[in-house]
Amino acid sequence: MRQFYGGVIAKVAVGLLAIAILAWLSFSAVKADIPGWLSSSNPTLTKITDLPSNVSPGTSNRDCINTNYIAVSEATGAQSSKSDCLVRTTRGFMGMFGTPLIGNYSSIGMGVHGYNNDAYLLQPIPNQGMVLSTTSAPVLGNYLHFYTDVSQHFTTINSQQGSVPAAYSVTNAPDFSLRDKNGNLIPANSFGTLSYSSNGSWMVVDAYSRGFLRINLATFEVTPFAPSFNGPNDNNNYTGLTAISDNGRYAVVYSFNFNYFKVYDLSTCTGTTSSDYTQQLNCQYRDYLPFMKSSLGSFRGLFKVRFMNDDNIMLTANNNYQGPTSYTVATYRLTAAGKFAHGIDYLALGDSYISGEGEFIYKAGTDTDSSKCHLSPLSYPFSIGLGLFNGYQSVACSGAATKDITGLGFIDYNTASGGAQSKGKSEPSYDTDIFNNFQPGYRIQLEFVKKYQPTAVTLSIGGNNINFADKIAECASLNSCFDTYDERMQAVRAIDTTYDQLTDTYKKIIEADPGVRLYVTGYPQVAVPNGNCADNVHLNSSEIQFSQQLISYLNWTVQQAAKTAGAQYVDIENALSGHRLCETTGTNVALNGLTAGNDIAAAGFKVIGQESYHPNVLGHQLIGQTVLQQTSNLTQAMPLADSTIPHPSANDPLAQELLKNLVYGNPPVQIAQSDNNFMTNLIVRGSSTNVSLNGQEKNLAPNGTYTITAHSSVTTLGTITADVNGDLSGQVTIPATLDPGFHTIDITGVNRSGETVDFYKVVYIAASDTDYNGDGISNTDQQCLITASSGIDVDQDGIDDACDPSIGSPPAKTYPVTVQLTGNYLIFGQ
Repeated sequence: MRQFYGGVIAKVAVGLLAIAILAWLSFSAVKADIPGWLSSSNPTLTKITDLPSNVSPGTSNRDCINTNYIAVSEATGAQSSKSDCLVRTTRGFMGMFGTPLIGNYSSIGMGVHGYNNDAYLLQPIPNQGMVLSTTSAPVLGNYLHFYTDVSQHFTTINSQQGSVPAAYSVTNAPDFSLRDKNGNLIPANSFGTLSYSSNGSWMVVDAYSRGFLRINLATFEVTPFAPSFNGPNDNNNYTGLTAISDNGRYAVVYSFNFNYFKVYDLSTCTGTTSSDYTQQLNCQYRDYLPFMKSSLGSFRGLFKVRFMNDDNIMLTANNNYQGPTSYTVATYRLTAAGKFAHGIDYLALGDSYISGEGEFIYKAGTDTDSSKCHLSPLSYPFSIGLGLFNGYQSVACSGAATKDITGLGFIDYNTASGGAQSKGKSEPSYDTDIFNNFQPGYRIQLEFVKKYQPTAVTLSIGGNNINFADKIAECASLNSCFDTYDERMQAVRAIDTTYDQLTDTYKKIIEADPGVRLYVTGYPQVAVPNGNCADNVHLNSSEIQFSQQLISYLNWTVQQAAKTAGAQYVDIENALSGHRLCETTGTNVALNGLTAGNDIAAAGFKVIGQESYHPNVLGHQLIGQTVLQQTSNLTQAMPLADSTIPHPSANDPLAQELLKNLVYGNPPVQIAQSDNNFMTNLIVRGSSTNVSLNGQEKNLAPNGTYTITAHSSVTTLGTITADVNGDLSGQVTIPATLDPGFHTIDITGVNRSGETVDFYKVVYIAASDTDYNGDGISNTDQQCLITASSGIDVDQDGIDDACDPSIGSPPAKTYPVTVQLTGNYLIFGQ
């Protein structure tokens, strides 16, 4: 009997040992004493939102955005409205299989024909100019090839019944292919397992006999980290969900067929691999499928998985399966053990109207030669955060446009001009300091959203996309501005163009931080016509009316974009009522007038402050109160996204108000976009200056001719012909006859999609190097360099009222005391 029980005990012991070994293998050296994905402690699973019941969202390894555009018929050239789920690249929106392509600053989607009669199928890589191309491999999968920039290999095809550009054709084979160290092409399951990091820097894919590969898309270093779904002689071509983090450290492999959901930490990989990559490295992982099943009960499987940051994964799960026609679907946040779902409660993003530009007290490091972000601790996000949240920050930056939020387009932080964003610190070694200390301007603001996953975000953006502040400055410095149909239509088109950029920006934030409460603000009215304007306003009633109409149409466009994306619009248009320029005086005014400052400079002289026409401390208090009232203290729920919202156009009522009573001029441009980098900010009339535009970024036509003009009175400065890549580079001379002041410089022509485009910038034209405003007084002898000095200083603060941001009350008068002897009394008087 003892022998029997001893044998049983021995077998049980062996069995328990085997179970322990299997458990150890399933966790692959998971450690309980460290937080993160390898911890043996359970993660946290939080529902984000329920999706429609009994509707399968479809499995996908790719992220795309539902996008409305104008499709062109290759047969007839006819245009029609269409909507597809497209991928955002640095060259524009592209279909999941390479077609259509909507170039940057365009609304037209054109078909794309791959090289050699579509033998090379195209696939976009998110947020990259690089494009993947595939060809069929023998037996299973596809070979992977890459175009560094496929747009350099495009030729335009006109429609069959006319000369309308209708499609692109790729003229060359890809630049290189994915190969092993022996030079052999690597077949991969590019349609069933391939995925990218959200920043487009990394790729993972099942390469069959070589297993799952992580590929660095900057260096093309290959890391085999997990076995393939397909074993030897197995031709089933199994598909599954994959994901990889933005830094390439973590990867997910999920298989319904093989019943696992593994999260790998690729920083733990050890061992060596063969030159053909058939030997995988030993990389630690944990299988989270048991946890998912125990947490959700009737868990059936996953539809989508992707990293939100290193510590959080977004899942779309079939969470209550009762049968093929009875199930529910929801999105979840999976947070690694010992980590936080939200690193901060509240984060403010955006431009000068939320950064605190105009308050003159700025966070250290944000008012220097390398950074003009002008982030103020007195701005309303900080007062909101102090009153409502434990953790709050702002990374708003004066001058920011939508591309500075999402990074879509070309941003060079080392050479950025115009004071828009901070320069330098581009090396990854600065990342820790920048992100830990919330330093604005050095990284796109979306990266802070990804890292900290805030529960609430306020965002002000769009004004710099149309160069709103500089338009007002132009009106302030010239006798007339934006009083022609052509100039007003340019403003309307610029706002219409901004709508798509706003919608895309909101969607990107919501995608990066699922469940976030995103509150997007419009802009406040700054002045009232026919009022009592102080000497620092410099706007007549007609110009103020133009500013009001422009703000109203911009705000309406922001509101429409918010509805489209599923963000909450916050109307602050009337937040400063009773305190606007020309409406009250002294300390009751909530905005600065034209301001002498230290932001736009030439020849050593600082000619204007960015603070001009921006809210002051009182203004931010009033805006903050309005934001809190309209959002129920930032708790208001988000609306459902509405894809039926029509695209803004010149026929909309508020746009018509801008164009009312103006004589129709030249045929309007179709696309208008502010660009602060194509020439310098201050130019002396009679001198020449360089002009340049990146043709790939702007979707300019190769060898196209573009006209350079100056406004307000239209003056042609010359033409420049683009090179074979569409790049513009040349010089223009500023006529000596132009009045000193701010002028709009336009670059107009036809882009690659056949649309008329206008890229514009407001610059200051100086009378001379020594007397900018041409008033006969040397720059060294006056404060107001861009406008004539008034010679008045009502508040006696030492700043001429013509460029004093705030004109206060005169100081109280004092009189000498007089003493008079009257009878036996001393009488003291004044």
